[in-house]
Amino acid sequence: MVRAIKTSTIVQEDGSIHVDARELAPGTPVDVIVLRADGQDLPPIDEILAGYGGGRLFRTADEVDRYIRTERDAWDH
Repeated sequence: MVRAIKTSTIVQEDGSIHVDARELAPGTPVDVIVLRADGQDLPPIDEILAGYGGGRLFRTADEVDRYIRTERDAWDH
């Protein structure tokens, strides 16, 4: 049984990463962890999200809870 595959690859222009895992059967569920090979840290998630349209919608867990509660209340009406 294959428990881990270590490989190196290059991030493509569109941000995608290709991993060849011929050792695994099609449909096998896997977890993927990406570590920078140069040892540098990845940018904080706040910086990553800031690059997307809309950025971060919620600043705290309480804001998320309020939003979900409001949405659920709207279902009942």
